[in-house]
Amino acid sequence: RTPRTNTQVTGSPARELSTTSASSSGSVRVVCRLRPMSEREKKAGTVPAATASTEKKEVAVVRMLGGGTRQVRSHFHFDDVLTSFSTQSDVFAATLDPLVDEVLAG
Repeated sequence: RTPRTNTQVTGSPARELSTTSASSSGSVRVVCRLRPMSEREKKAGTVPAATASTEKKEVAVVRMLGGGTRQVRSHFHFDDVLTSFSTQSDVFAATLDPLVDEVLAG
């Protein structure tokens, strides 16, 4: 399943990371995890450019246009979304754990 995109005006700056895994049905699951901000970004007062909704399985990314006078927000939908507060255990449980279970089940 390919992420869907909607674009509308509004928003604020962070980054995202995507990973994929195959399910038993042969389809590819797309999971997005927002990375935590670095200490340097926090000290500089950087505002995240992306926000995540685990309930909606959606990531909203904000881009500045027109020399920084206009913000455009794009929404991307995934099979699963993990926030910057997700732990490595959360990432494993959402991505690799189901795949490992399927491999071990044969």
